Amino acid sequence: MNPLVAQLSKTVGSLRACRVVELGGISGLVSASHLDLVGSLTVVEPSPEVIAKILETYSPDPIPFEIRDSALVDLAFINIDSVDVCISTYGAVTANDSERFFRQVKRILKTSGAFFFAVPHPLIATRALELLPPGFRYFDAQILETTALRLGFDAPARLVTKPLSKTFFEVHRAGFTVELMEEISTSPDPSRSGVPDFTIIRARKL
Repeated sequence: MNPLVAQLSKTVGSLRACRVVELGGISGLVSASHLDLVGSLTVVEPSPEVIAKILETYSPDPIPFEIRDSALVDLAFINIDSVDVCISTYGAVTANDSERFFRQVKRILKTSGAFFFAVPHPLIATRALELLPPGFRYFDAQILETTALRLGFDAPARLVTKPLSKTFFEVHRAGFTVELMEEISTSPDPSRSGVPDFTIIRARKL
């Protein structure tokens, strides 16, 4: 399993009887290991190629969840205050407007609903030192080519990093309280395991 998906799945815990929405599926579905427990699952994915890959995974059987082809910042087809848990591996960094993305998630979640997501840690750039531009600053947003990062698992072609304080501010402004921010390393290289490359966040709708 994708190590980032595995870490998110571990953080999510039980989804028994929950209505779950997972935003994005390029890395695999965090919800896949919970399908026998969830009340219902809707997967939203903007890429036809990724949707085809998901369908192929379950072929020839019908998929045991709903899948919708839609931009991650356009969730109007999901009723307001109707979702117990929302999960996204890369949505916060692939959506063209991260603040709108957070607002959309807040709109569909029930009060006190949980939102689990991951963002690249700014130090992910150190996985490939040749990526660091002259004058690199931790506190500046960076657009990184995924192939150069040598992640070893599926990910979007580009990842946008930003200071964790900026992500915290955007999530808080959208109407969430942040309950957990866990910096993790997905690198199989022991020499890199002490450097975080992703952050897993659990937020809750106020």
